Amino acid sequence: MALELGLDVGHTFVRLAVHRPSGEVEPVAAPDGAKQTPCLAAYVDRRWHFGAEALRLSTEHPDSVARDVLDRLRRDSSVAVGGAAEPAAAVVTPLLGGVLGAAAGHPVTVAYPADWEVSAAARLAACVEVLGCPATVVPADLLAVLATEPAPDAAERVLVLDLGGETFQASLIQIEAGELRQVAVAARQHLAGAAFTSHLVEFLASGAAEELGYDLRHERALMTTVRARAEAAKIQLGRAAMAEVDLGYIVAPDGERLHLELTVSADDFHDMIQSSIAEALEAAREVVRGAQPTHLLLVGGSCQVPFVRRQFEAAFGQAQPLAGRPTQQVALGAARHAGGTPLRLVWGTEAAPPPVPAPAPAPSTQPAASPAPAAPLPPPTAAPPRNSVATALPEVGPGQTLQLTLRVSPEGVATFDVTLSGERTAAAPPMVAPAAPSPPAVVSRGLAERWVGRELIESGSTGTTYWAKDAITSRVVRIRAFDRDNDQARSAFLNNLQLLGLSHSNVAQILDFGADEQQLLAVLEWDDWPTLRDATGSGDGRSAQPVEWAVQVMRLAAAGVAAMHERRLCHRNLKPTNILVEPTMLDVRVTGADQATVVRPGEVLTDTVGTLSYMAPEVLARRADLRADVYALGVVLFELLTGHLPFAGANQRELLEAIRSHPTPTASHFNPNLPPSMDALLGRLLARDPQQRPVDATALLAELEALTIEPEPAGSGKLMDADRPADGWRKPVDEWEVER
Repeated sequence: MALELGLDVGHTFVRLAVHRPSGEVEPVAAPDGAKQTPCLAAYVDRRWHFGAEALRLSTEHPDSVARDVLDRLRRDSSVAVGGAAEPAAAVVTPLLGGVLGAAAGHPVTVAYPADWEVSAAARLAACVEVLGCPATVVPADLLAVLATEPAPDAAERVLVLDLGGETFQASLIQIEAGELRQVAVAARQHLAGAAFTSHLVEFLASGAAEELGYDLRHERALMTTVRARAEAAKIQLGRAAMAEVDLGYIVAPDGERLHLELTVSADDFHDMIQSSIAEALEAAREVVRGAQPTHLLLVGGSCQVPFVRRQFEAAFGQAQPLAGRPTQQVALGAARHAGGTPLRLVWGTEAAPPPVPAPAPAPSTQPAASPAPAAPLPPPTAAPPRNSVATALPEVGPGQTLQLTLRVSPEGVATFDVTLSGERTAAAPPMVAPAAPSPPAVVSRGLAERWVGRELIESGSTGTTYWAKDAITSRVVRIRAFDRDNDQARSAFLNNLQLLGLSHSNVAQILDFGADEQQLLAVLEWDDWPTLRDATGSGDGRSAQPVEWAVQVMRLAAAGVAAMHERRLCHRNLKPTNILVEPTMLDVRVTGADQATVVRPGEVLTDTVGTLSYMAPEVLARRADLRADVYALGVVLFELLTGHLPFAGANQRELLEAIRSHPTPTASHFNPNLPPSMDALLGRLLARDPQQRPVDATALLAELEALTIEPEPAGSGKLMDADRPADGWRKPVDEWEVER
């Protein structure tokens, strides 16, 4: 009989629990016998090491250990230590594989921090599914409450205070009418156990300086020892009135070898952490907001410190403390969820999709606690089916729900499974995620509840665009509402969703998505910035921009497009109105992914879409690849440096003819102040033969970074007007959009 597993992936430790056929849940020991595995990775001797082995190596090789791998996964960035750099997913996957061990292949409920975005949770689920485990991701706070086995007919409010190793999270959970609902969440980064340890490290380093007359903070190896002793003292002070800290023998500046031993009292320790406790309580009160909790549940290793428990329980004295196992609570709740529960879990970010069985990985990809030489780590070999933007979206009737399940291939290509659930009824209930066969149903707060205060921006042929606000964080977002009955709009919706999980500072991020009877909804990150077109003018109002400013804008835009190209996503409509610019600090967001599509190596795109003035010749010839985006960025750079487009025409016919056959003008013809290096670069970017261009935006970015910009003569260009109003919806007369 298959076992169901619960996996608690925390910033400091990873813990595993199992749901037995008898209905019991219990922790599962790692291969080394411990019931928790350090969330660490180390790169030493040209090999990656994980968990306990990485912790052991941290003493001798402190610079080769990554302690923030989970945070790196959340931000979708790389883990770079010891001279090696790998995508965070390529590090987290074998780390979790070492925890799962022989249990890999069983269904798993994965707990993730309650304040994570849905895209980050999806990346975590993908790491588990590569190991062959059907994965369901659920916020940790809900699972902690589920571990207490609440009655389905209960009516309670549980305040969950999770004080772990790196972060503090406070959540208010409502139990009512068979639902376990996340009402509110507040989080504080770099609080909790790590802060406690840092206070002790500072105390010990100061004490050592007084004894030796020498500041140990400049000795990295010694400070690694001090941190390890501080961690042990923290645990001891949780149950004793005093801790003796033996720092061993230390060589003083005069060469004398001294044995250093310091004493820390519990009162000293309590004084050190009092400010952290006060900050945690402030966040907890923000969550409660007058809604008095009936119960209090303490989670996380730092809640085992009696002083911490007393402070929390005194602050919420009216709430009845719930019994639990702080360090195992979340993993046990995840295992209980995997085994089945009559309660329906509802939270305010995004419901986990039903588990989708992943293909079994090849034996060579099965990770161990410390895998074979990995420089670099091999990517997982279980690739999902190819995505097609022509995926048919079924008609959704009253009472039915459309579910799009994200998968990400080892190459970073996003694909979707489309599922329609529910029976048609006379009236549609609030939109929820479809019920999963196993584990039982989990639903998300409806989009209308999460994204509130909509204000109309624009109505177009494919749908409507609104401003809105996140009801939880008050963040301003943009909602694209696509017309379900419009084939072009349906395709644009799916194209935008290919950006799910792509977290890059220069790309507008997809935060949420959904569907109802009439519309397909995508929630996008949005900043109140002008477009590049607004910033630099249109038509006769355009003028040349300073070279240094223009190149920096192009570097940032190319960085965003490069993140798309890493997924083999071709944007296909890069132009000034799809590039936002923050005028004060100079930042850039690439937007407008309605036409984005995947193009694999050796393949070409055979449809003609985009905006004609920025369209590469091979797009018109229906043989385009990622280099068409490089060409478009070249046109934008040409326009910034000269105030002119490289090709123009009185109508589309003349413009088509110019792009196809006219010689490419040099930028210095329009702006004699440009350095020769600009003409050379633009000549490559706008080459009619795509083979002469950089192969993708990553290669373009490398060229831009290598440029040396000479100072310009006074008055050679003008800076953008930072006070110009942001009006991103004008379309200059020279921008003809094409799709055929």
